[in-house]
Amino acid sequence: MKNKKLLAKKIPKNRNIKDLDDLYLYGHLKKTQIAGQIILETVGKKILKNMNLAEEKWYKSLEKSLEVACLAHDVGKANNFFQKMIYGRKEPQPIRHEIISATLLLPDEPLFPWITEKVGEETREYFAVIGAIAGHHLKFEDWGEAVRIDKDGGFGDRVKIELEELQPLFTGLKRKNVFYSFWDDESNYFGKFKKDFYCLNKTWEKKLKNSLETKKFAAILKGCLMAADGVASFKIGEPLENWIKKTLDNSPGTCDLEKIIEEKLQENRLRAFQKKMGETERRVTIVEAGCGSGKTLGAYYWASKVAQGKKLFFCYPTTGTATEGFLDYVAAPGTESALIHSRAHIDLEEFLKSEETTSDSVLLMGSLKMWGPAIIVCTADTVLGLVRNNRRGLYGSPAILSGSFIFDEVHSYDDQMFNGLLNLMKALSGAQFLLMSASLPQDKLEAIEKKVGPVEKVPKPKELEAIHRYSFRLSEIDEIWDTVMENKNGKILWVVNTVGRAQKLYSEAKEKGLRVITYHSRFKYKDRIKRHRDLISAFDNKEKEGVLAITTQVAEMSLDIDADLLITETAPVPALIQRLGRLNRRVTPDNLGRTREAIFYDPEGPLPYEKEQFSKSCTWLGNLVKKGSLSQSDLVEEYKNIEKNEDFTPVLSSEWFSEGWFTEQGPVRGSSYTINVILKEDIELVRKNPEDILKFSIPVPYKDEIKDWKFWRNHFIAPEGTVNYSGEVGFNWK
Repeated sequence: MKNKKLLAKKIPKNRNIKDLDDLYLYGHLKKTQIAGQIILETVGKKILKNMNLAEEKWYKSLEKSLEVACLAHDVGKANNFFQKMIYGRKEPQPIRHEIISATLLLPDEPLFPWITEKVGEETREYFAVIGAIAGHHLKFEDWGEAVRIDKDGGFGDRVKIELEELQPLFTGLKRKNVFYSFWDDESNYFGKFKKDFYCLNKTWEKKLKNSLETKKFAAILKGCLMAADGVASFKIGEPLENWIKKTLDNSPGTCDLEKIIEEKLQENRLRAFQKKMGETERRVTIVEAGCGSGKTLGAYYWASKVAQGKKLFFCYPTTGTATEGFLDYVAAPGTESALIHSRAHIDLEEFLKSEETTSDSVLLMGSLKMWGPAIIVCTADTVLGLVRNNRRGLYGSPAILSGSFIFDEVHSYDDQMFNGLLNLMKALSGAQFLLMSASLPQDKLEAIEKKVGPVEKVPKPKELEAIHRYSFRLSEIDEIWDTVMENKNGKILWVVNTVGRAQKLYSEAKEKGLRVITYHSRFKYKDRIKRHRDLISAFDNKEKEGVLAITTQVAEMSLDIDADLLITETAPVPALIQRLGRLNRRVTPDNLGRTREAIFYDPEGPLPYEKEQFSKSCTWLGNLVKKGSLSQSDLVEEYKNIEKNEDFTPVLSSEWFSEGWFTEQGPVRGSSYTINVILKEDIELVRKNPEDILKFSIPVPYKDEIKDWKFWRNHFIAPEGTVNYSGEVGFNWK
């Protein structure tokens, strides 16, 4: 690479040759260091407060450590293999560049005098910097995968790192070039560092084990390094310092939140329990209230009183609920807000038809979008991904770590998600959290109090929960169609536990001449959001025509509808309570109306649930049927009576607080056998416009025959003749 400047990134074809400073390695390292400095100046003190770390003890330590990490994180890109690749050759990489960067900081190596002058030798800062650098691409799970000189061969006999061009960044650097051999009988053999890494890592693990504060410090450093590296990798269009300060310093003011509340209230007033939400004196507040009670509006009131000066993250369990929450509350012009989840750009494109909506699907850019808004409406995965060491959460960490948080529908979290929430609240032990649920199991409530500390429980809105809304009937499926036909001019919601049964019922309803909509997860995403909006519109009070909506579990959280009749297969009790939240939803003490009927019947089999869960459902239903007319309080109290023996086991450990230099990532949710499929007829469209891949993606349960399908960008391509698909019915097997 003689006479060529060191590059950090490939040069895009559309970049002006005179404007490449940030793509050269020297410029990128300097820009990253500046980004890290501005991030810390803007939100560093907020982060330390949220993490419950004393500013006078930790700020200077974090400041000097982040400066060193930013300047050195990509110095390993100066190696000959990486530079050949970045200049256009197809060059395999024998050693990951971040491992070379970390190696150069080890004792007796070229950058050791520089780093020890900055942060000392064998200090917590020294170890944290090396861990952040080695892990900033989340690829250093073990030595063998990151260093392949003994594994693959064919790399020649050595790697060369050219440091002369970078000397101005590193005071005291004397060696212009460094060579490491790939032969194990030579003194400069790179493989010898394996032992050094493992030995020094053991020392670091002991330091971390003895100090939760040190763990927090190391976690902050790695997140801020990744964020600084990320923002330094893009052309922002304005001075970097201005952009970072303007975005990260943006938080909702009282006026912003009061405007949201006023627009939703119209001529009404806040209910007593909503006001109580804003009078909390503890950092963790729990609200249990039935569907349709106004918890969301109360949450914004809580934020207006409790969460001032910090970004507000409103976290929903699904993309559907996040999108609905955004559009219902904060999408109005003038509100500094954003919808953030993996498919958010598609939702807004379809719902708002805006020319300004971005369709950028790059993960990093998606993460940087959460830096700017004052209010971020997102899926819980967006935030909980941080404690699982996921990229989106780490790139967004300057915003997340300086935020306040509302988590809705927490009863729906599986054990993996709930443990992630516990770990986040434990780590951010100075931040404010509001947790909302229709019915939070006692064992999980006890886990919060035991592992996170005292919480404040807002009294339920008894005047709403005591209203008699429902009457229950147990039935056989053969008898149900007669009831449907008798009520065909009303709004009927029919919920089943599997997509296959939803599709079968849809066909039967069509044959009977009914106006019917089916809604489930097995649509192309672009079709799913259309089905969602069609269903919402069909249940609008202004829509006089009757409709039958046949759905799966997606109805439990993402549908803000008010049904006249609910028909549902038996399911676990929390799922049934959520389904009932779509029935007679709008009644109030001033507008009682009449009770509406819910009909329950047994499914053909237990899937996707465990068989054992149905025995409690049968007991719950049997006890409630005897009572006649029912309120939301009746549902929850009877559930609490039968779930006393539940045994959730909290796990207070996370990959974000990993014990050392080696980096792992973990799933936010429990295991799933669902994979993403693209139909053969769509693949050419997607290849031409890869950013559209999510529009055509269909989540499908795994089957053995799928393993032989072609694979492209984490999606399986369904061969012609293997499946049926329509925009009305969705995906099914031929």
